[in-house]
Amino acid sequence: MACTRARRPSCSPFSRSLGHELADKGVRVQVVLPGATATDFWGIAGLPLEDLPAEWVMPPGEMVDAALAGLDQGELVTLPSLPELADWQTYESARQALFPKLSRSSAAYLDLCRNVPHHLG
Repeated sequence: MACTRARRPSCSPFSRSLGHELADKGVRVQVVLPGATATDFWGIAGLPLEDLPAEWVMPPGEMVDAALAGLDQGELVTLPSLPELADWQTYESARQALFPKLSRSSAAYLDLCRNVPHHLG
C-alpha cells in the first residue's frame, strides 16, 4: 500500500490496525516513509531532482534495501533516512500523548476564548 505525504498521519494507525488484524494469517504490514528518493517523480512534479540538496536524496536501491531490512527486523514503520531510533521514539511518544486530545465535544478555540480575561478578549 502506498500512502501519499498528505495521508501519512492516518497511514500509521490504519497500518497498525491492519497488521494486528492480519497477524494470525501470517501477513506482515509495513509502512515505509522514505525521504526524497532519486526517481523521475521529481521532474514530473515540476521540481527537478537537481534542484534538491544532494544530501537529501537517497538512491532508490538504497531506500529499498533499507525498507527490506526494516521488514526483516519486523518494523511496522521504517524511515530509511532516519539514523537515530530515539528520534522516532520521541515522535511516537508525543503522538501517543496527543491522541486522547484529538477528539473533543467542543472546538478548542472556544475553550481558549473562555479562558481569556474580558479586558484582553
